[in-house]
Formats: sequence, C-alpha cells, structure tokens
Amino acid sequence: MLTDYGDEAGGRETRQLLTRPAPPTAIVYDNDVMAVAGLPVTSELGLELVDGRPPDAPDVDVQEALPRLEPRGGTGPAPV
Repeated sequence: MLTDYGDEAGGRETRQLLTRPAPPTAIVYDNDVMAVAGLPVTSELGLELVDGRPPDAPDVDVQEALPRLEPRGGTGPAPV
C-alpha cells in the first residue's frame, strides 16, 4: 500500500486492511508512527494482538507516544 508514512495514513490503511473480507494475519509497518497509529484501529474493531492481549492504548496520541523526529533534509551527516 502506498502512503505518506504519517499517522493518519497508518490508521486509515490499517482499517482498510483489517476490514477486508479476508484480512491479513499480520501487518508489517514501515515506521513506528504508522504502527502506533494502527493500535487504536485494532481496538475499535475488537481485535486482539498475537499474545491475546487487547491493545492497551485505544486513544494513542502518536505525537506523544513517539519521540519528536527531525527530518534531516538530505543524505548528509545528521545534525549534532
């Protein structure tokens, strides 16, 4: 699935995948922001995680849950 790698896309695409007639048994996210954004969707749909626990964070604020990421703007060395 093509997305912009943001939290809204993570939640939207998670919902789209999990509401298919034959939903996947696993989802691999390309970044932590999208993965965290998918947790509330699993809770809303009444799904459980692999170990049988329901997600503990149905109202996850992605920006609070993850450290603030700073875009580097290129392939040069990261700023100090």
